[in-house]
Amino acid sequence: MKQETKKKTEKFSDEENNPCLKEHNMSLNCLSQNHYSPDECQKQFQNYKLCKTFWNEVRRYRRINGISPLLPPLNERESVKAKYFETGKFS
Repeated sequence: MKQETKKKTEKFSDEENNPCLKEHNMSLNCLSQNHYSPDECQKQFQNYKLCKTFWNEVRRYRRINGISPLLPPLNERESVKAKYFETGKFS
């Protein structure tokens, strides 16, 4: 495996860099359990898409507002989600 590909794979298999790792794994497990029939896993796919959309918006907000790192630390993510669901805002 090329070094660059290995680094990319490691990056996205780490919850610190991939806030949707749980949803990603749930989608893959569903596919595996249902003989790779995507029709059986639409809920998991939709959940994963919603997760990615949410965290991409968080990144976008933080980038526009000069907040670094673009993803909040693991220990702050639940509070970011809770605040967003309560107020509809990231700040």
